[in-house]
Amino acid sequence: MSGGYIRLHRGIVNSDVWNSGDNVLRAFLYYLTRANWRQHTYKGRVVQPGQLVGSWDRMAAAAGMTGPQLRRATARLENMHVLSREGGRFGVLITIKNWATYQGRDDQPVTKPAPQPAPSPYPIKEEEETGATQFGLFSDEPRSVRADKKARDRELGSRVQEVVSRFNEVFGRRLGTKAYTPMLGRLFAAGHTVEECRAVIWWAQYEWPEGHEYRPKLSPATLFKLKGANRTFPVYLDLASDAWRETSGKEPPWIK
Repeated sequence: MSGGYIRLHRGIVNSDVWNSGDNVLRAFLYYLTRANWRQHTYKGRVVQPGQLVGSWDRMAAAAGMTGPQLRRATARLENMHVLSREGGRFGVLITIKNWATYQGRDDQPVTKPAPQPAPSPYPIKEEEETGATQFGLFSDEPRSVRADKKARDRELGSRVQEVVSRFNEVFGRRLGTKAYTPMLGRLFAAGHTVEECRAVIWWAQYEWPEGHEYRPKLSPATLFKLKGANRTFPVYLDLASDAWRETSGKEPPWIK
């Protein structure tokens, strides 16, 4: 979208977006000016008004920021409930919340953009479901489909085991994987990796060293929360990336 205009409420100067630093405001204005104003299809996927799809590197370059700066600013906007983000095969889907209420045309009815789930290798359902039922091991689908799901379940189980085992090793715990499979499953389905989870664990052991009052309260649930008002993983991953740059002088290996 190269022309036209957007609406910007005067109240923005009193908002958290305005008061959270230049990068947060810059990222918000970039997303606001680049979001679709009408529905269209991108590589076979329907993108609604108030949404945009792109890679971190390309969006950061267009916004005049580095990739890590844009990721951190986006994580802060997400924590403010200004927008949401989803990973997918063709890039990151950004959805500006309540976009239609202040960007819609006065002479036309508007509808709130409906975010679409990112393509996922794991058929994950509701959080409260656990075990084989959650991941589709029991169904009336053809045997070949069930076999594929079993293979994906085994892969997911292996990745969850690797993350939880690393957490146990670093923090001296004996936690099982069952309670954390839904949470980590959503994390992997959103495009995050085991390496990123290990990075957060690496950062957390120095952020809360032995003897710190918060250390006994740490768990995978506190480090890897991706949904809800107190999502922690995007923020902790960005902090881990900053710590890696400061200590090594190099870009983190988990940032591709």
